Parts: sequence; structure tokens; C-alpha cells
Amino acid sequence: MFGDEGHARDGKRPCPRSRRYNVGGKRFVVVDVADRSGSGTESARETMRCLTVEFADGRVEVSQGPEGGEQLVSVTYPHTSPGVVEHYEGTKGHERLVRVALSNGVEQHYEGTKGHEQLVRVDGAETTWTAYFAGERGDERLARIDYEKTGKQNWYVGPRGVERKVRARLQSGEKQWFVGPNGRERKVCAVGPSGVKNWFEGEAGSERRVKSMRPNGDVLWLDGERKRERIVRCAFRDGRVQHYEGERGREHVVRTKQPDGSVSHYEGAKGAERLVRRDGVDREVAYYEGEKGRERKVMCDTPWGVVHTQGEAGSERIVRVDEANGRVWHFEGAKGAERRARVVCPDGRVEFFQGERGEERVVRRVFPQQEQHFSGVKGEERLESSERKLVAATADSAPACVICYTNVRTHAFVPCGHFCLCETCLKTTMADCERCPICRVRVQSSIRVFF
Repeated sequence: MFGDEGHARDGKRPCPRSRRYNVGGKRFVVVDVADRSGSGTESARETMRCLTVEFADGRVEVSQGPEGGEQLVSVTYPHTSPGVVEHYEGTKGHERLVRVALSNGVEQHYEGTKGHEQLVRVDGAETTWTAYFAGERGDERLARIDYEKTGKQNWYVGPRGVERKVRARLQSGEKQWFVGPNGRERKVCAVGPSGVKNWFEGEAGSERRVKSMRPNGDVLWLDGERKRERIVRCAFRDGRVQHYEGERGREHVVRTKQPDGSVSHYEGAKGAERLVRRDGVDREVAYYEGEKGRERKVMCDTPWGVVHTQGEAGSERIVRVDEANGRVWHFEGAKGAERRARVVCPDGRVEFFQGERGEERVVRRVFPQQEQHFSGVKGEERLESSERKLVAATADSAPACVICYTNVRTHAFVPCGHFCLCETCLKTTMADCERCPICRVRVQSSIRVFF
């Protein structure tokens, strides 16, 4: 196949010729490859040489190039752990390190002129990960790691050897931020692909979510151990602030503060919270009863008195008003058309009214020992008759009821102890407001008194 001079007989393919010799404990292997250009002239023929030098310590250097201009291309250290192969590029005398291959599959990549090569990239075995470095030669520091299988990326800052993770990006698109020294970095913030932003507190590995912002601007505050965080408060974009109680996943609303300053209080399990009280900015406190979505107002405590209402949700009508001055007003009629029916005054006087709302006129006035009857329009009532009567309508002189002034008192309230109502008015009072008409204390129960 080859001629005596080592050239291909067809004059086109190279013919290697090798020589081996030992000098000063080094073994040299020289392989000459004769080549000729496509012109076919003898002047175009050029000898390419591959020079391999084996050192006594096992190191092997390989150089290639035309005779006299061989350039270093690789250095192998087979006895290191792991084994190392250095790859070089550049003309003879200016070869620069470009790559280091380790026997465990890791490869290091370098940039820069000879003697100033700096590490810029490290590829993991089977390219499962890639690390990027920044900085001058000898002071290269880790800047980023890309994980091919998981798609995760980590960014680092800090001096060489103590680089700390400051940012990460997951395959899902979530971005994370970290603080803390090398090896103890803890997550402090994360932004999900949907735009939800979360804040965290706690040691590395035990970070718990404490705050979350939704894309629409709503902000949630959380409390509890890692992976068991529960919502305790939420500030909505419209200005409402809700407070929650309960375990994670079962948080129920207990209080809502409106932008105008009013506060609503709720009771019930998650999804079935019902309104029970509303504190207004003008010191009005309204009380409600009923299931969620069907709450009806039953009482409103104001600085000037207590308003009692009855009826279904949305149709509550005023039935009684207990003024702070001691007067008690009773009303009749549908919502929005309530008219005054009677008023009980602190001095014991009771006035009865007739007429449509806004046109109520006094028709009867009852005193402890006198009763008066009136006629005429509102504001122009005139006395028609007046008669004196005995307040005690029984043989044993028992006092009369403070509401109707007709029936005998039969019941006293607990805990205040006031003995003031007959059995008929007791039922009305307990249904309307459950408060003593004399001292306004909330009634717990009543007892019948026998003489």
C-alpha cells in the first residue's frame, strides 16, 4: 500500500512515518505525515509532524504542526485522580489553555491569552449541569449554574470559594431570591409564573410564607409553620381588609374593615360566614341574625338610643326605639312606612298615636293616675276628655305594668331585678329587644312574682 519513502502510491493520501527515541529520561515519539496539495507538484509537499513526549512522571505532551513549528495541543496527567487532559490552541510558543477534561466526565473551559487563561465555564458529566464563572485568572468566582434536566438556574455572588446563591429560576418560570452566607442561603421572595409574589421568613430549609401579593393587587398575610401557613389577613385592592381564623385550608372570615372605617363581624365555618355585627364610623353598632346571605338586622345601638327591627333580610322594619333619654317608642307598619304607635316616657306617661308616617297625632295620653283623650290633626291636637283612675287595679294594690299601665305587674327581670311588666308586655319586650325598659340592661331571663 505504501512506497519505500512512506508516500501513498497514488500520490494523494498521506503516509505516516514514526520514530521513537529516549533522551534524558523522556521518551519521544515522532510521527511524520507527508502530504501534497492538489497541484501535484513536489514544492507543494509539506511534512506534518505529531510529536508525543512521555515524561517519567507519566505526563504526556502532544504537539502537532509542520516540522519546526509544532504547537502544543494536549497534556495528559493519567496518574492524577481524576485523570486530567489539558487542551491547547494557538501558534507555537503562544499556546493557550482552552479546555481541561477530567476522567469523571467534567470539562473546564478557559479564555484568555497564554499565561492569563481564566476559567469561564464548567460542564458537568453528560452535560447534566453547566457552571459559569467570572473574574480574573486565579480569582474566578461562580456566577451561575444551569441544570439541564430540571431546567433550574441559580445565580451567585461573593468572593471565590464562598459564593452564595442570590437568585434562582425554576423550569416552571418561578423566580426566587435568597439572602444569607454560603451554605445557609434562605429564600426571602418568589414570583410565580402567574404573577403571584410571595415573601418568606425563617432559617434555610424552613422558610415559611408570611406574605403574598396577587396580580390584581390583593395582599395576604400568613402565619404558621412551613407548608402549614394559614391566611390571617387580606387587604383588597378596593380598600377592604379582612381578618381570618382557622387552620390552613379552612380559614374563615371573622372581621372585615371597609374603606369608610366601618367594621363587620362574622361567625361560622369557611364559606358559611354570616354577618352578626357591624360597627359604624358614627358609633352605631348594628346586630344581625340569620344564615349567610339572609342576615337580617335585629337591633342597632346608636349614641342617641337603641333601634329594634323585625322582618326578613332587606325588609326589616323598625318596631321599637329606646332613646338615651329614657323614652321608648313603638312603631307599626312596613319598612319605610313605619309610623309611631306609642311612646313610654321616663315619668311614666304613655302616649298613643294614630295616622300615617309623618302625620301621627296623639289620641290618648295615660298617666299613672290619669288618662286623657285627644282629637285633631298633628300639632293641633285638642283635649277631648280626661279622667282619673286607680293605678292599682287589684284588691291587693299591686302596681301597674310600666308599658301598658293597665295590667298588673307579674314579672321581674334577671339580672337587674326590676319588677315592672305584665305577662303580655313581657312577651313583646323579649321579642323586640330583650332589654329592661327601666335600666336598659340586657335581660338574661325573667321570673314570675307572686304576692
